[in-house]
Amino acid sequence: MRAHRKYILLSGLYIAQTLPGHFFGNVLPVIMRGQGASLASIGFLQIIALPWLLKFLWAPLVDRATAPGGRYARVIVALQLMFCLCTAALALVGLERQLPLALGLMALSYVFAATQDIATDALAVRLLNDEERGPGNAAQTGGNMLGALLGSGGALIAYQYLGWAGVMLAMALALLLPLAPLGWLASAIPARPGAGGEAGATGWSGFFRQRGAGRWTLMMLISYGGSMACVMITKPLMVDLGFSAARIGLLTGVHGVGVGLLGAVAAGWLIPRLGRLAVLRGGCLLGAVAAVAMLPLAWGQTDTAYLLAAIGLGGLGFAATMTAINTIAMDFTRPGHEGADYSLQIAISMIGGGVLMGSSGWLAQEMGYGGVFSLCGALCLAAAGLVSPLCGGALVASPPTMGRASGWLSRAGRGDIGRA
Repeated sequence: MRAHRKYILLSGLYIAQTLPGHFFGNVLPVIMRGQGASLASIGFLQIIALPWLLKFLWAPLVDRATAPGGRYARVIVALQLMFCLCTAALALVGLERQLPLALGLMALSYVFAATQDIATDALAVRLLNDEERGPGNAAQTGGNMLGALLGSGGALIAYQYLGWAGVMLAMALALLLPLAPLGWLASAIPARPGAGGEAGATGWSGFFRQRGAGRWTLMMLISYGGSMACVMITKPLMVDLGFSAARIGLLTGVHGVGVGLLGAVAAGWLIPRLGRLAVLRGGCLLGAVAAVAMLPLAWGQTDTAYLLAAIGLGGLGFAATMTAINTIAMDFTRPGHEGADYSLQIAISMIGGGVLMGSSGWLAQEMGYGGVFSLCGALCLAAAGLVSPLCGGALVASPPTMGRASGWLSRAGRGDIGRA
């Protein structure tokens, strides 16, 4: 399969799996805040996304189910259809009167989306060669960003005109569109005998036995926290400042995510030229600058030009960080354990961000919005400073231990990350 077809296929799948999730995570807080919900309850809404964080628990089973190449299409299509049905069912549920039922359906849709993501990630690892991983992960990040653009900014604007039921039905139909290119897969993915590896803790312990995995795990834990919490807490703040839902959607969804999409493309272009570590460090630094740049908003500064700059910086930093982390995560996957290893790493990278994002509402009540932005900036700056100590020479591994990761990590250990 040609490289551009791989990128199109992966982008479509990642757009589809993230579209409703971004609506639940970004638009629902705005709707609930407008209905008078507390910041703490909005922050704790993130619990419905737990399946996305815990998907590594059943990822070894998905590896087994998708081991022969032709099964990727069947598994992904089946899961996507279930995801679509859950989203359509939400159109029949009244958000104000049946909130527990709506949250239950959202959580179930996250289960199907997360499981589909395991299969899609394993597919991406198998499908992309070493040279394609930077641009391929840019396609993944771009797909996520475009899903966010449509699911947050676009859906928030559509909500003003279509209402809850209309938006849910529109998203359910949109989930069907990326399934057509899956017909390319049958001859594109070679079967890997014995793929799927060991299930449960034995399989996961094999990941951590790789040289450098411990320090890479620590880097993943601290990379996302500041930027994720900064993005999340900005929306309730804008509601408190009197922004309309449409303006919030345009600024954070359309503009912020749109700039992030450009950042993903730039990161995919830079990774083969500057290396994974340089792009990861740059993304963390941009996240720190963006968090500090949001401080005037906490003080009541609502000038549009200023917001465009601050939100755009946040989108660039988050996209670069995500693209670099996803690329390195692919390098750390073991043959036959692609879905399990990749899902485990993404879960680790989301823990720091998820914990801080889930508590950001409570932190805002205790220390103010300005305190949260300052904390986010400090975390991003610390992550940027730790990229070299944690991901430099200490991550050198031998080929039998780490496979694909060994080549670029060995060059990183000698300081030669430009050709990583």
